[in-house]
Amino acid sequence: MPKVKSKAKLKQNMKKIFKIKGMHCASCEKLLEMELQEDVNSIKVSHEKGMAEIDFDSNKISEKNIKNKIKKCGFKVKGGLFN
Repeated sequence: MPKVKSKAKLKQNMKKIFKIKGMHCASCEKLLEMELQEDVNSIKVSHEKGMAEIDFDSNKISEKNIKNKIKKCGFKVKGGLFN
């Protein structure tokens, strides 16, 4: 019997902390959450700490694309530190 190769990729869940500059209030947090919520598993944003903790499947969205979406919202982003 021939082997069947699966083209389905296994989930590559990652949790990273992104340092974000330019957030001033809860509305800034909500803006980021709304921009990313469909592409990530979970997101916790804190304007007080200037960070976002994001759990995502790297097969669905890359770290680079997450950073681009954050920049699109008008914020500066650094890192993608493992949590």
